Amino acid sequence: AYFTAANKEYLTIAENADLSFNGGGNFTFGCWVKLATAGAAYTLLGKLTETGDQREVWISTSGGLIYCQISTAGITGVGVSVTEPATNVWALVIGKFTAGSEIRIRLKAVGASVWTESAAAPAGTIFNSTSNFSIGATGDGASYHLNGAIDSAFVTKRLTTEAEDDWLYNSGNGRTSEDVLNAADPVAAGLNDANLKALWDLKEADGANRAASKGSNTLTPAGASLTTVGE
Repeated sequence: AYFTAANKEYLTIAENADLSFNGGGNFTFGCWVKLATAGAAYTLLGKLTETGDQREVWISTSGGLIYCQISTAGITGVGVSVTEPATNVWALVIGKFTAGSEIRIRLKAVGASVWTESAAAPAGTIFNSTSNFSIGATGDGASYHLNGAIDSAFVTKRLTTEAEDDWLYNSGNGRTSEDVLNAADPVAAGLNDANLKALWDLKEADGANRAASKGSNTLTPAGASLTTVGE
């Protein structure tokens, strides 16, 4: 889906157990992203509402970097960052949290030969926020609206392997939900386990709800009609 910041477009769903991250377990979340503006402050996806200090887990951009962050008290974020991809270039960004030991971000743009990544030890436990889960802006839609496109977003309550990350990248071609749900593919069969809580292609018609290909977490569009884009 393509997001226009001036129209305050974003996708949202109320918090629920599938999309909560404070339970002390491992998780991985990510998406394909194509930025239209360099160096801007955007929310890509996660649970982040500044009003009332309801920050939990999110991936965002600011100052030429792309961040994966957690909050331990809902007030500020701690995390890791890598250089954001060039504008108008698709990149797969993945955030990973190993409970009690590591937060990691991995990014690979189309045409890149290697992943860029950064990791650090988290300080404290993740805050239990009441924020909506959102894509393209903060959970309440108040700020950090994206100029650009997001595709093939997912949440799984385990750590993906590097081999699975490479499979999702697929030489820069990405994967559709049909690929991930294909039980005949051994890598897909591993990804499509009980831990995969949400998988969104984000290709529905303009203005339509974005149904989850896995799980029941349908995203509701806000702002003007979002534009459908492919990978």
